[in-house]
Amino acid sequence: DAQLFHDLGEVHLRKGEVDAAIDNSLKAVALEPSYPSAHHNAAVAYFSQQRPRKALQHANRALSFNPHRADTRVIRARSLVALSRRDEAAREFRRALAAGADAAEGRSHFGQLLLAMGKYDEAVEQLSEAARRLPADFWTVYDLGRAHRGRGELEKALGLFTRARQIDPGRHEALNAMGAIYN
Repeated sequence: DAQLFHDLGEVHLRKGEVDAAIDNSLKAVALEPSYPSAHHNAAVAYFSQQRPRKALQHANRALSFNPHRADTRVIRARSLVALSRRDEAAREFRRALAAGADAAEGRSHFGQLLLAMGKYDEAVEQLSEAARRLPADFWTVYDLGRAHRGRGELEKALGLFTRARQIDPGRHEALNAMGAIYN
């Protein structure tokens, strides 16, 4: 039945077996077209394969049946970002956070989008909250540094780039960003 295929799809998704996750999720949807969790799992799997159009299609279907599912809104927003539909993605991230999306992950991705849009004040707000909850996440700390640099707050940016280097010394992005400030 649909529940069985959904559950199998979820197990495969957690194991990183994306093709099997998609196959089982689509079988669940074929048996029960209005199964929002099966559409959600298909969206996550397609997104992980860098197929944002398919991910968006399934996220939209999932939300048509369960419009309050915050994690589906996050995957929808990330798909919109991948499709260069930034304004729509920003609105969707706001909806996801209002619906109770995981504050750290949702705010980190939203902050990265705002940073790319040049909205540094909003990016600092979102990334600061994410960094409080994900203090050891290189990309969140690094992007927070980039947002502060965008606002002209070079000392704060340097401190965050230094912290990012401490989190992951092997990454060169933070070192390069520090060098750009000094040059």
